This record gives sequence, structure tokens and C-alpha cells, in this order.
Amino acid sequence: MSKERDTVHLLRAVVKVSTALTFLDEIIEQKVYHKFSFKRESNKWSKVIEMHTQELMNVLVQENDKLLMEIYEIIEGSLNKVQFGDPEKTSLFCYYVMIKVLSMIY
Repeated sequence: MSKERDTVHLLRAVVKVSTALTFLDEIIEQKVYHKFSFKRESNKWSKVIEMHTQELMNVLVQENDKLLMEIYEIIEGSLNKVQFGDPEKTSLFCYYVMIKVLSMIY
């Protein structure tokens, strides 16, 4: 793969992780019970991911913040159209989709 293509894939992955974390924040704030300590374990995962992606996000913002925001708007715009039952289920579904897409990238 070329350097440009690798950069695009990395940018997409970081934006998708960030979007997944946004949905996870919504899920954690909800007063809905999830089995198997889902919220606690997901919160641990999010802290690790944030630690690993924070520096990269800062670099991306400094390099080309307009492109980064455009990609965010595209992803979040497409997910805003998703409705899966009630808002709690929609957040959970969108979180799952973002995580699943990430697993397909790697």
C-alpha cells in the first residue's frame, strides 16, 4: 500500500473509533441495564483507546482540521439517519456497527 492510502485508512479508523466512543458515552449515560458488566468493561476499553489515539487526533487536527471535520460529518450524518427501536437501542446498534466496521479494517 502507498503512504497516502495508509494515511486515509488510518484517518478513517480514527474517526470511526472516535464516533464509536461518542455512542459509548451516550450508552454509559443512559439508565439502562446491560448484562455482563457491559458498561464497565466498555468504559475500560474506551480509556485505553483514547490513550492510544489522543496524540494522533491532535496531529490530524493540526494537519487538516477541515478534512477531519468533513469525514466526521459524513459518518455522523449517515448514522443520524439510523433508527433502531428506541434511542437506547439506536445508540447501542450504532456503537456495535462502528466497532464491527473497525474489526473489518484490521
